[in-house]
Amino acid sequence: MKIRKEKKNFVIISLALLVILASAFFSVDKSKAAATDTGSGWFWSGTGDGAGLDTGFGWGSMNNADPGAGGNSYGVNIPTSDGTLVNSYAWSENVGWISFNAADLTGCPYGTCSAQRVGNNLIGWARIVGIETELAAGNSGGWKGWISLGNKAGDPVSYGIQLNVDGTITQGQTTSYGYSDELGWIDFSKAKMVIPSTLKVCRVVSGNGCNGGVLVSGTENMNINEQRTYQACYNTSAACSMAGNVTGSASWTDNNTPNNVVTVSSGTITAGNSPGSEGANVRYNPGSGDINTPFTVQVNAPSCDCNHDAVSKANTCTTDTYNDTCGNQVCPGAKTDGKCANNGGYIETAP
Repeated sequence: MKIRKEKKNFVIISLALLVILASAFFSVDKSKAAATDTGSGWFWSGTGDGAGLDTGFGWGSMNNADPGAGGNSYGVNIPTSDGTLVNSYAWSENVGWISFNAADLTGCPYGTCSAQRVGNNLIGWARIVGIETELAAGNSGGWKGWISLGNKAGDPVSYGIQLNVDGTITQGQTTSYGYSDELGWIDFSKAKMVIPSTLKVCRVVSGNGCNGGVLVSGTENMNINEQRTYQACYNTSAACSMAGNVTGSASWTDNNTPNNVVTVSSGTITAGNSPGSEGANVRYNPGSGDINTPFTVQVNAPSCDCNHDAVSKANTCTTDTYNDTCGNQVCPGAKTDGKCANNGGYIETAP
């Protein structure tokens, strides 16, 4: 797409003014810097227009902590799940502040205005603050400063920005590119989302714990006298879907209230012979301080039900009362009512 030469000249003449205005804008509201910004790295705006002119504004930084960035505190805060980017500002030494903040994005050209994460995709818009400011003053030469994070239905070219599982962005037209009508393509493949590692407890299933087990969340139900194996997992996954077994380095404890409901040792939980509940905790220090993951173990007595087993006929029903290891279970009706006589017996079932 061609960019007219007079617009290119406008960028060259106005860069210093835009940076000054954007800096002033930021200095009066430092709440735009979030304490836990997850965006990191760099994006590049530089495209030939097909007529021998270079368009774009060069490098932009997602976070002031990026090596070589410096300056005031700022950052782009990408949520770890679906949601709107808040307190999110990037910086370019050539055009100043670039806002991903919803308050700056009302009145966008089309579609969803706020910058959002939906699944692993970033959608919506960003905006160059200095151009927006100059537009309001009537000095932008008609420019508006909008940056689209993905194409709309019917566009001749598909593009967008997509996060990988590890937070990186793979270069590609549909995986790393945004677009500005005024400045061309913007490549986010050098940017990423820094996903914080968390401590999880995963129940081992078929030999798999951290990568393929069952996440323990809140309450873990067990039967009396049952024993299960677990792993402590420190990684960036929200589930049990990634390597990171730190079981041997973690501390496993139960709170003994009441005593002997469960016994917790490194990676093993053994239920006692009485029902009840007891708190447990896994503690791990990755080098930056202790992280605790508490949970509750609920120990249940096995339940029995007069369900029939027409295949095995394991327990023949001879009276209205079925005796087994659960004690006397009164069947739901006489043996001649069809529930027993026609099906051959009853079996014990556990929860």
